[in-house]
Parts: sequence; C-alpha cells; structure tokens
Amino acid sequence: MSSCAVVEGYPIGTYLHRDIQPRFNNLYSLSKWLQEVIAKYYADAHGVSVICLRPWGVVDSRLKTHKGGTPLSKENYYFGWVCRYDLAEACRAALEAPGPRFDVFHVMPTKDGREISDHWRVESVLGVKMHDFSDYRPENYRVA
Repeated sequence: MSSCAVVEGYPIGTYLHRDIQPRFNNLYSLSKWLQEVIAKYYADAHGVSVICLRPWGVVDSRLKTHKGGTPLSKENYYFGWVCRYDLAEACRAALEAPGPRFDVFHVMPTKDGREISDHWRVESVLGVKMHDFSDYRPENYRVA
C-alpha cells in the first residue's frame, strides 16, 4: 500500500498519472516513494507482480465516518476520499491480477478525484467499481 502522498508536492489540480514523477513534502511521503522503489526493484529482480495502490483519504462509506469517527458530510467533503472496503477490494484485485509486472494506481473515486487522476485505471485494469461519494459532494465544489 502506497499513498498519494508520493505526489502531494504538486499544486492541487495537477493531473496525477502513473508516470508522474514523485514530489514529496515530508518524510512520510518520501518513505512511501522509497517503498515503491524497493517494490519495483523486487518485481524486476524476481519476476513477480507488484502493484502499488495510492489512496488519499480513506473513509468508511458503510459507517459514513472518517477514521476518528467523525461523520462524513458536505462540510468536510474531500476530493481524495476512498472507502476502506473498496480499497480492500482493490487489494484483492491487485493480488489476482496477471503478472509479472510493476504498476501504480491512483485510487481517487470521487468525481473530482477522477478529474485529476488516472483513477479510471482502477476500474478498467483491476476491474474494481468504487463508491464515488457524490451524495456528499457540495454543489460547485472545485479541486483547483
């Protein structure tokens, strides 16, 4: 499991795709990128499949809460939300994906996340349909 923190040094609204160069803001984002580098080396050296998922804000769409139990709402909507159950399904799909290969997926299923990332690959390559949180998106919300 990686994180969109690997590319959080870009201005908000920058299109995130699997070939974008890392740009970190802190040691956490650097450590996530280093994990990806090690994973790619391992995949290449041993001919195995390694898929890195880059979620941003993990929430629970069933309980309708953030990690600390704060309720999801239009007031605290975030373009990077992904449901933890959908993320688990993406992990399952990544484990079952044909290999060997190394790949990176930005996991941002909200309408806004889809506009600024290649999240479509999660659905087309891994075959995972995710909750888009459109019921929480405030009208006229803009990422950039």
